[in-house]
Amino acid sequence: MSADAEIVESYQFRRECVWRLVQGRKLVFLDMNIWIDMADGKKSEAQAIKEMLAAMVTAGQIVCPLSAPLIWELYKQDFSKHRTGTLMEDLSLNVSFTPTLEIFDWEVECFATRLADQNSDGCSRKMLFVPISGYLSSRFELQFPTEGTESERGEIGNAFKDRLESLTLTELINMRKDDMSRFLKARPATPYQ
Repeated sequence: MSADAEIVESYQFRRECVWRLVQGRKLVFLDMNIWIDMADGKKSEAQAIKEMLAAMVTAGQIVCPLSAPLIWELYKQDFSKHRTGTLMEDLSLNVSFTPTLEIFDWEVECFATRLADQNSDGCSRKMLFVPISGYLSSRFELQFPTEGTESERGEIGNAFKDRLESLTLTELINMRKDDMSRFLKARPATPYQ
């Protein structure tokens, strides 16, 4: 092997931990405008809804999971990004849906599994949810130099995965600062199809 050879290790988020947060709760989906109105607190109706949702999340009755499009929209907010992000973090329990393509693949796999009359743990609803940093992908790879040991790679990889799984939405916002906002605003708008 050459000196610049690398070892690639694959990782997936622990969906069971996220599933324990959402299991048994009703899912409430909110549009970005609703999130902004609730965070602003200027409208009495929005304030009442925010208080009701917060009480229901605290009581373990509901969760308001996020998705990649909502998080991308949050990055575009200039004046209320942190205020809205904090509210989203509280009501979502830092849970996001997996990316759309992963959900599509999951649905096809479950359909084929049922068609073949087989049982599969992979068809559990827990496959739909990931930690907030998983809004981009539920899996990732790390590249290591060949000089390290398997034990060192495992220790570093697991520490990295633990940190990604524990990130909060507001931490992601602060990490990205305005870089993500500038990037998203410069992208051409893609019409919904």
